[in-house]
Amino acid sequence: MNARQATPQTAQEAPIVILRPSEKYFEQMCQLDAKCYPLEEDKTQWITPDYYRSQMIHFPEGQFIAVDTATDQVVGLTQSMRVDFDPEQPLLESWYQTTNYG
Repeated sequence: MNARQATPQTAQEAPIVILRPSEKYFEQMCQLDAKCYPLEEDKTQWITPDYYRSQMIHFPEGQFIAVDTATDQVVGLTQSMRVDFDPEQPLLESWYQTTNYG
């Protein structure tokens, strides 16, 4: 079977789809984030559905989720934003402080 034959023709046939996050998935995103990026501080205080709502309002172009179509479960996510960064000038605060916790 060549790659062309293996490629699903529609989103319904794909085992994983890439979507923009929506309210429906925010809680699952919180759970996945907590599993993947454990921090010493208690992230449950600020990684909430409101955090993801804020991301979608302020940085909508940089937010994507991977959803298992069989279970409708979030299995991956990415969060990004562009900032001016000078490698000669180190960041003097945490990334979360820089982004005002999302």
